[in-house]
Amino acid sequence: MPGKPLPAGAEPTAIDRLRRISARILASDDPDAEWFAEALARYEAGAPHGEQLDDSFGLKGSGWWLAEARRRRDDAIRGISRDFFAGEPSDRQRAMKIASAIRRYRASAWRQDKGELAPPSHYRGTLHERLFIVCKLGAVGLRAIQQIIGAGSKGSVCTGEGAAPQRQARRRRRDCHLATRPRRRCIRTRKGRGAS
Repeated sequence: MPGKPLPAGAEPTAIDRLRRISARILASDDPDAEWFAEALARYEAGAPHGEQLDDSFGLKGSGWWLAEARRRRDDAIRGISRDFFAGEPSDRQRAMKIASAIRRYRASAWRQDKGELAPPSHYRGTLHERLFIVCKLGAVGLRAIQQIIGAGSKGSVCTGEGAAPQRQARRRRRDCHLATRPRRRCIRTRKGRGAS
């Protein structure tokens, strides 16, 4: 797999660099070394036939970047809840405070900050640092925030325990009923009162 040695002064190609990295990690005690070497070998063998690097490494179609971004965003929201709104008596009230803080940040400082890749250095350790992360990774609404901060607590919206499933079932029945019942027409009388 290492391939031919490069002529003196030649710049290594991307595949040459990947081969060297593979050889180095195979020589180490890294538990992922064999996986990496096999994936690279699959790519080298299949590339002439249309194999893509992300296919060889099992990344194509997995949406791994979305899952990672969602995880980082959710961690930032939990951190905001824990570090800035821990005094609130319920998940719902914490979620309301966080949603309000996100709205205020998006309406003000986010307008200048959104072009940045990382939070400005003067935000370090502040609520704005976490709000920047949440907004950069995709801001969420009140219900989602409540689910995120309630994950793991008894009776939270996220766990499916308690009253939340019952409320959801009632909403579905009500929505179904509203969609299927016939509409009533209001007929106006001479005095302007409606009769149905």
